[in-house]
Amino acid sequence: AGVVLPLIVGARMVIVPAEIVSDGRRLAALIRERKGTFMDATPSMWKLLVDSGWEGEPALRCVTGGEMMPRDLAERLAAIAPLPADDPQAQLSAIANTRVAAWADAARRKACDVLADPEARSQWLRHGGTWFVGVDALPNAPDGSVDGVPLAGPWEGLIAWPAALHRAQVSAVYPGYPQQDSGESDANHRFRRTRDAAHLDGLLAEGPDRRRHLREPHAFILGLPLTEAAPGAAPLVVWEGSHRIMGAALRARLEGVRPEDWAMEDLTDAYSEARRRVFEDCPRRALPLLPGQSVLVHRLAIHGVAPWAEGAWAAPEGRVIAYFRPLLAEIADWLAD
Repeated sequence: AGVVLPLIVGARMVIVPAEIVSDGRRLAALIRERKGTFMDATPSMWKLLVDSGWEGEPALRCVTGGEMMPRDLAERLAAIAPLPADDPQAQLSAIANTRVAAWADAARRKACDVLADPEARSQWLRHGGTWFVGVDALPNAPDGSVDGVPLAGPWEGLIAWPAALHRAQVSAVYPGYPQQDSGESDANHRFRRTRDAAHLDGLLAEGPDRRRHLREPHAFILGLPLTEAAPGAAPLVVWEGSHRIMGAALRARLEGVRPEDWAMEDLTDAYSEARRRVFEDCPRRALPLLPGQSVLVHRLAIHGVAPWAEGAWAAPEGRVIAYFRPLLAEIADWLAD
């Protein structure tokens, strides 16, 4: 993709000889000579350039990936190769994504240990071996850090952060998802394939009739991709604006009921009707995120996982995403605007 995509849009590419790649001064001279406007390189290569005394090029947009970007290198690079001055949000995102990528790299190593553990696989592997559910499986610290790497990113300041976090879910999806579980009805499996198993977290289906009750009033859903995968490799799917429809319907259903009694209320009918409206009125958005990116989903949003498209590629570990879903301290806040 790194070679083909630029050519598709008519860009001219410069493939740098090995003897120049290893020499920061010669590489800087080549960038200047060819008047480059876009360069994608690993942090190691950017460090080679910066250490050689390279002072950047005004028209060059710098992109990086493939390794963890040390924060000091990111700050040095941002000082000499800044993003457009008229896009301050891009500046903030570049710094935040570096921090997220560092956390994702540390978390991926721990997640791989979990995914390889026979006991964990026996407990969490579902749908014919195509989905590892991994609830509370990541061994992060209460502050979210992993092996001392802090959990920080662009969501800071947007949400009320809990005093302590649970262990994150390690969700891993594999080619062929979804296969049908032995105890899964044909109707439920069809819904998983055609509607991405769209649901609202915290309303659990219980009993033979799968009646929905509020069991887990989450504050938010924070998703952090840990591996690379193609857009068609079973991405997270969210129905845009669905939290408004679901919130209005559930507030109407629970009007006059004390919050401490909400868990006793059967919300199935209100939930099903509101979800039907979501499918009719809200656009479905696939979010094929990569490490270094993050997604913050409203607690009342309808979301799911798309089927794995034929031929879609992913890392050997599959599409792995860590999810934090902390519970609210006050259940009444679950339906707050």
